[in-house]
Amino acid sequence: ACAGIYFANHVCRIGLEELFEAIPNLERDSGADVEFWGWGFRGPTALRTTWEV
Repeated sequence: ACAGIYFANHVCRIGLEELFEAIPNLERDSGADVEFWGWGFRGPTALRTTWEV
């Protein structure tokens, strides 16, 4: 495995922790469809969210 995967995992984890701390009521938009793309690195093309200001 690539050595950078460990760094990337930490960057993603810290980024998401900071995002959820800044916007605590952030939720996935249940009315939006999630479209997936890719084969080797399959994942959503977008993730629609909602929150109250």
